[in-house]
Amino acid sequence: MQSLELLIDHRPVSVHKRDRAGYRSWKSEVEEAAARTMGDTLFGSGSRLTLYYLYQGQAIDVDNVIKPIADALSGVAYRDDSVLTDVESHRRLLGEPLVVSNLPPLLQRPWLDMRECVYIRVDHPDETDR
Repeated sequence: MQSLELLIDHRPVSVHKRDRAGYRSWKSEVEEAAARTMGDTLFGSGSRLTLYYLYQGQAIDVDNVIKPIADALSGVAYRDDSVLTDVESHRRLLGEPLVVSNLPPLLQRPWLDMRECVYIRVDHPDETDR
């Protein structure tokens, strides 16, 4: 199964961010990170987006973090975000009780280091996953 995994080492932005330049900058950062990691093959219909957002302080609504990331990956990881059929999004407060081994391996070190970040994964699950 092909997959794309990214770790953006800071707080995400909300779809409601008033600073539009900051919003565009965040989307560009996600797009550039995906372009560096992604091959020539785009994900097709039935793709899945998984997000983990580790935070301290004031949380951003988990649903407001999804749209900027899904849009930023359009044209890089997939033709358009309409190919996504499954979206899984998690928000975790740094320091809360958590079984670290349950996190994706790429996210375990930031959790232990108490670093705000966003983990992004795009994949195309096998039919047995559905």
